[in-house]
Amino acid sequence: MGDANPGKEIPVSVSQSGIWFAQKLDPSAPAFNLGQYCEIDGDLDLQIFEQAVRQILGEAECLRAQFYEEDGKPRQVIAAEIEWSLPVTDLSGESDPFAAALAWMDADLATPIEIVGGEIFYYSIFRLAPRRFLWYTRYHHIAIDGFGGWTIAMRIAEVYSALVVGGDAGASPFGPLEVLEEEERKYRSSERFARDKQYWLEKLDERAPLALLNAQADRTPSGRGLFLSGVSYLSAEDKQKLQDLLASCDLTWPQILMAATAIYTYSVTGNDDLVLALPVALRSGTVRNIPGVVSNVLPVRLRVRPDMSLLELTKQIARELRQHLRHQRYRTEDMHRDLGMLGQAQKLYGTIVNVMSFDYDLKFGESTSRTFTLAVGPVEDMSILGYDPSDRDGLRIIFHAKSSLYSLEDLARHQERFIAVLRKAITNPNELVARIDLLAASEKQLVLQEWNDTARPVPAETVVDLFERQVEKTPNAVAVVCEDDQLTYEELNQRANRLARLLIAEGVKPEAMVGLCVERSLEMIVGLFGILKAGAAYLPLDADYPHDRLEFMVQDTRPVCVLTTETTKEVVSPGVPQIQLDARKIVTRLSRLSRTNPNRVSVGLNPEHPAYVIYTSGSTGRPKGVVVEHRGLRNLLTWIQDSCELNAQDALLQKTPFGFDASVTELFWPLCFGSQLVMARPEGHRDPVYLAEAIRRYSITTIQFVPTMLEQFLEFADAKSCPSLLRVQCGGGILSEALRKRFRERLPGVLLFNLYGPTETTVDVTSWESAEDGAETGVPPIGRPVWNTQLYLLDSSLRPMPVGSAGELYIAGSGLARGYLGRPGMTAERFVANPYGEPG
Repeated sequence: MGDANPGKEIPVSVSQSGIWFAQKLDPSAPAFNLGQYCEIDGDLDLQIFEQAVRQILGEAECLRAQFYEEDGKPRQVIAAEIEWSLPVTDLSGESDPFAAALAWMDADLATPIEIVGGEIFYYSIFRLAPRRFLWYTRYHHIAIDGFGGWTIAMRIAEVYSALVVGGDAGASPFGPLEVLEEEERKYRSSERFARDKQYWLEKLDERAPLALLNAQADRTPSGRGLFLSGVSYLSAEDKQKLQDLLASCDLTWPQILMAATAIYTYSVTGNDDLVLALPVALRSGTVRNIPGVVSNVLPVRLRVRPDMSLLELTKQIARELRQHLRHQRYRTEDMHRDLGMLGQAQKLYGTIVNVMSFDYDLKFGESTSRTFTLAVGPVEDMSILGYDPSDRDGLRIIFHAKSSLYSLEDLARHQERFIAVLRKAITNPNELVARIDLLAASEKQLVLQEWNDTARPVPAETVVDLFERQVEKTPNAVAVVCEDDQLTYEELNQRANRLARLLIAEGVKPEAMVGLCVERSLEMIVGLFGILKAGAAYLPLDADYPHDRLEFMVQDTRPVCVLTTETTKEVVSPGVPQIQLDARKIVTRLSRLSRTNPNRVSVGLNPEHPAYVIYTSGSTGRPKGVVVEHRGLRNLLTWIQDSCELNAQDALLQKTPFGFDASVTELFWPLCFGSQLVMARPEGHRDPVYLAEAIRRYSITTIQFVPTMLEQFLEFADAKSCPSLLRVQCGGGILSEALRKRFRERLPGVLLFNLYGPTETTVDVTSWESAEDGAETGVPPIGRPVWNTQLYLLDSSLRPMPVGSAGELYIAGSGLARGYLGRPGMTAERFVANPYGEPG
């Protein structure tokens, strides 16, 4: 398209101005490209086709629009005429002509158009076979909207069909663009504009949270342009059911399609307060036959309840649309401006629902055609385009999805599920929303069984059994190091045995609790194993906790006694029985006791007995004591050793305060499998410089961080300063993409694991390992379930959610805690029966 003769200037509309400035914000994005192709079966006289297009170039002023920038603002000039010729590409010699054409069109639509001096429209013909053609059209949205593009396509087909038989298509049906400008100017200065503005301000005063079908952060596009497209069909039988439903219930196809979209969105996201979008053509009266930028998008807020039916929801939609359509001329650009939503990240609505209520297939003389949409302009999430039920092959529905949010596999899953929901809605419009099952049998099998196929054999043993077996294997190996002090496996075991015998003499037994209020030291480890060997569960009492919290924990658990040292004895309230491990009389008493393992039979400890009680933070109320059994801890340790095997050359730095359950893995994993446990100095876990020095000093191979501390640590540590480091585990917060990338830069070759698990489980229930080449994109996932653990993402009715959806995470299996100490009601409420587990 070349330079034109001087023409007339027409002020840009509000919509055009919005598109101009949005494109200026991101000039490299092809978001405002509109594209489609028309598949023509039969003869096509290319000379006559080009003649028809040339005639329409003279009729439709928007095709001759040229844009300029002056003082940072757009100007629009309509040229009297333009230079144009029809490109024709013969692909009939290709192995797959259609695929070649589609690839070319995808690439073209993925290329941004320069508004100033660029091609505002582009037509081309692809010859696939002697009697099979594709007519490709691409527009920039600043010149035309989808309805306008279709009126032009219809006119080209009409003119071609007349010319091919030597006839005349008659006078142009199109009016001048001045009419559009005048109508907008009159409207925006009218009382109706003010009333419409007030209506939408009131409607949008309380904004609903945005419910997107995919709420992930943008990821790398799939390689098929800015948008992905997919086509689905409902059968002729389904079409007839729809037509019967529309007739019997006085409904419209747009209402049904929007209701099905709302039900699907609710089912996928769990959000019952939704804002969908409905494009409106705004073609009536004097502007009906003027191609240009006229259409608008209306936000439609809906509330979906699980106890409502499709018919009820459709009636709600009908009421909303009746009101909205009275105020449809108020532009969405004005709504964004009124609400202060001018940034690119600001979104007013989610899925766009559109219906083509006119015959979308054309005839070129005697040749038939089918038209397919490739790009519909900006799509922030997904758009669903339904064709009129008069479509001769049934119901055709086209999906467009943002390629930075969806893969082709994601889109295919959404198509399959949505069509299933729509079919159920048409077949049984009285079915309640809560009873509409989204998942096909194959997807249900995937999320319930295949992803939860984690069964592995784990011996029915306690942590004590694991540790004592390791003592027999490596009695003289160093087990624990604390600054300049250390204990071998045999020394640790003997000291723990003596303490266990003392505790047993004090009445300690299985199901009992023993408090441990000791700073990070050798005594802490002796205390832990002494408590477990006596059959009891340990209760960590961090001396740094506020007095009220410690007092509450002691009163709630009523431990047999609390183990302390000289530095912590004052932390525990008077009246609570204490055993001060470093007191002379206790040291003397311990020295007189046997250092052999207590008799397992007499102790009576088994895997179902508690190993520890960890208290929640209390951020949502009173702290709750979570009781974790040996069987869960044994399962965790067996899994993690299989996943990242420790050996005699490994050293793990214990730095997590032992009141947090993440400390459990640090404390027991190395000592149950023959590695060294190095105790960080008290308060050392807060100092990244000290941690880097400790890694060097003790040749640490394994360490665990919360994301915030890992970020600080990476400021001081790198591969050169921490040469011994082999693996880092991260949990207790979100591992961001930026932090993962930073880790890969600073510690290339070091294994990175993202772990997740709530306090109500045995530390970790999922694990994800980052690729060493750092090739992943997006926020790192929490990973897959650990051994003998099942994860279910369910909705409010405990039904499985589709792949890629948001829902409530339910956890089952060996890693689950027993429950909340002394709170049977809350335990029954939170630890619910597994509807997908084995009976009983």
